Amino acid sequence: NLEIGGRNLLLDSKKTLNTARFLSVATRESLKDIVGQEIVFSFDLIIRSTLRNIRVYPLQSHGITIASTAYCRPDALNKWQRFSIKTTVKDFGINNAGYTTGAIGFYDDAGNNDYGIKNIKLEKGNKATDWTPAPEDVDAAIDVVSSELTEFKQTKASKDSAQTIVNNQ
Repeated sequence: NLEIGGRNLLLDSKKTLNTARFLSVATRESLKDIVGQEIVFSFDLIIRSTLRNIRVYPLQSHGITIASTAYCRPDALNKWQRFSIKTTVKDFGINNAGYTTGAIGFYDDAGNNDYGIKNIKLEKGNKATDWTPAPEDVDAAIDVVSSELTEFKQTKASKDSAQTIVNNQ
């Protein structure tokens, strides 16, 4: 059965993360309400130095994260490529206070390698859709623009008021 979620569950997912070997993306808050459900995890990957597999896995098999491991390898160096992984959400439990409460790990098992990920998306279902921000990220961007507009209007009103005083003298 085809299931399309569409909504990105991960906040602040547009940023580009770069590394020489290891990256992680926190997942507990994004996935805590859908443990046991099917999801698609998708992202853009670029490798800049040595073309080889990057392991994508439930970091430390701890907390709330993806249930399975996958290996991703772009077709060419220095070219962003989209990957999607169908999996389920799993709660591995919290057994060590020093471990993550839930994250997806990215790791080059073979050694240091310059690579990056961006446009990360976690969505319910079993069919990946194009990257979109989480609705909360859109709301936050609207709030920023609204605040800047209010500040601009106040500055303009003060300038207009000062100009009126100068003109009347």
